[in-house]
Amino acid sequence: MESTDRAEFVRTLNGLAAIKGKELTAEALGLWWLAMSKWTIEDFKAAASHLVTSCQFMPSPYDFAQLVRAAEPTPDMNVCADTPLQ
Repeated sequence: MESTDRAEFVRTLNGLAAIKGKELTAEALGLWWLAMSKWTIEDFKAAASHLVTSCQFMPSPYDFAQLVRAAEPTPDMNVCADTPLQ
């Protein structure tokens, strides 16, 4: 994310926290910002939108990282890509 995204990031994260019944401290927001710094604001907001309905409790940066891992292709995902169905 860019420094210009920080206000939108904080609004999104505070909204997520409010829905989950949590309040984030300035220190927690700082750690979240560091943890999510490689994400785009668009990807972060999309992931937050998904996690708000798929996590019972307040998600952590780990939960966001798990979404990325789940979307990464595995070595055997393309095994059948060039194999015609019989």
